[in-house]
Amino acid sequence: MKKSILILLFFVFSRPELISALVLNLFQELTVLDSDLRQNEVLPLQSSLTVDANRFERVTWSENTVILDVRTAKEYAENHIAGAVLADVKQADFLSEVQTLVPDTMATIALYCRSGKRSKNAAQMLENAGYRHIVELEGGILAWQTQNKPIISGSFENLQRYKAGMFKANKQFCLKYRYLQIGNAQSDTLYVYFHTSSAAGIDNERQVRQWGLENLVKSLQDNKINAMVLAPQVRPDRRWNEYRPVNGITMSKAVYKLLQQFANDNHIENIVLIGSHAGGTAVWRLLGDYPKLAKRAEINKSYPARNTKLKKALKTPITLIVSNDNEKMMQNTEKVRAMMQDDKRHKVIVREK
Repeated sequence: MKKSILILLFFVFSRPELISALVLNLFQELTVLDSDLRQNEVLPLQSSLTVDANRFERVTWSENTVILDVRTAKEYAENHIAGAVLADVKQADFLSEVQTLVPDTMATIALYCRSGKRSKNAAQMLENAGYRHIVELEGGILAWQTQNKPIISGSFENLQRYKAGMFKANKQFCLKYRYLQIGNAQSDTLYVYFHTSSAAGIDNERQVRQWGLENLVKSLQDNKINAMVLAPQVRPDRRWNEYRPVNGITMSKAVYKLLQQFANDNHIENIVLIGSHAGGTAVWRLLGDYPKLAKRAEINKSYPARNTKLKKALKTPITLIVSNDNEKMMQNTEKVRAMMQDDKRHKVIVREK
């Protein structure tokens, strides 16, 4: 056996042209294989994918996804999925409008209509135009509503008052927010509103429609107070009160960095934190982690979450509002209420029901 191998090696190396031919053939085989692999990566992406409401919702969580509502403007005004952009598939300029909105053909486009028929046509048109990542909502917005997924309805005037922003907290995580200038004069005070869990998302829209935020804005306007109002939005897969880093950062630290940057850019000297329910846990956590951040805080129907640095949080003057008809809330705030009552900087309001 060894003798046969030695004879074969002698024969090959004594014929240089054979070595060249073998190398050339191997290179050609690898080139074909590489081409096949690249085609296999691309071809599946040329077809649209139809998914149910749960999976569609997860797709919309990605910051790289563009949500496209292909119904009429009237239907869109009646209700739509938060963050969706309108592009009526029945309009002659539909394709050019989408190409303007989404110039990158490799971007993920999440399509939906009323029942799923028009989105099929839209997906085909976009696929023919070269878009590679198309996801359709099976059953349309009707199926979405059947699954009790959140929708936006009513006037857009409130949303349009706010400016949108996105803060890159680190290489892996971005925090979206809305902000509004109250009054005509520049102010050195920033009011930060933390939404409840129902407004979680990445659409930069739902947090603006919270009743608490509207009450805050109305109060500032009625009292003719010049100020800036900022409302960050937590992602659906994150929590305001998390104490362990996710993607290299906690929500508390991400918000802190956002407020630092926003304050520096807008010459803000005083920060007031306001939160209700889940938003209140955000305020507790932020005050505990960064006790020198805010001038004061208002927390409504919320108690400190696990691992909150309570003593540090209480270094900031806090107004805590609770209702005596909520036994669990009264129990969970008993300790902190006792601590606050010993400090004249704090105020505890127990609403009678």
